[in-house]
Amino acid sequence: MCIRDSKGIVFLKNEQEKDGSWFGRWGANYIYGTWSVLHALKAAGENMDSNYIKKAISWIKSKQNKDGGWGEDCATYWKEKKNMPSIKSMPSQTSWAILSLLTLEKNNEPSIERGVEFLKKNFNKKNLWKDEHFNAVGFPKVFYITYHGYAKYFSNLALSRYQNLKKGIKLTEFLVYNKLMNIKCSCGKIFDCDPQGNCWCKQLDNKIKKSDINKKNQKCLCEDCLNTKINRLN
Repeated sequence: MCIRDSKGIVFLKNEQEKDGSWFGRWGANYIYGTWSVLHALKAAGENMDSNYIKKAISWIKSKQNKDGGWGEDCATYWKEKKNMPSIKSMPSQTSWAILSLLTLEKNNEPSIERGVEFLKKNFNKKNLWKDEHFNAVGFPKVFYITYHGYAKYFSNLALSRYQNLKKGIKLTEFLVYNKLMNIKCSCGKIFDCDPQGNCWCKQLDNKIKKSDINKKNQKCLCEDCLNTKINRLN
């Protein structure tokens, strides 16, 4: 079954808010949830040009502050305050928003550039980055938390991913592990292979044609059998 038709993808589509966002838990709130879902959809191989994903991206952009960052109050957990104005920009939420936009792999997007500039301007050599507001939820509408590490490591993640994309390293290259599935070789050995056809044996393309290894996306070979086949051809 195609992963795009899986129950998980269907669930996420049904859970999307009318404005294009998804609510979040652990991190606060809709910015965190939307980033989490977009990253999961990217990892699952979903078409990132789909209308419902475009809607989510548009929502992220609409929440950007004038200073280039993003900030969401935990009060958005109350339904009547869901669409309240953004609060003072925070490094953690700015990073989640940047990472959301980077799932489209367009590093020249103005919203991304402005977000990156915000993180650079708010960097401190001694304290790195610091959130001045709650950035996580214990229980919605009950109590909230500030994870001080969020501002630091999510900012690092956003900036590093931004730089990698500029160098031509795509996000999908970091998500191969999410696509692995168990395959049984003709010899009986069970091993991991990417259902998209980009399994570990791709690195041996210079020795043997991929079509000889995996014709019409049928069974791939385990490492031992593949090496045996290569030795016979040499």
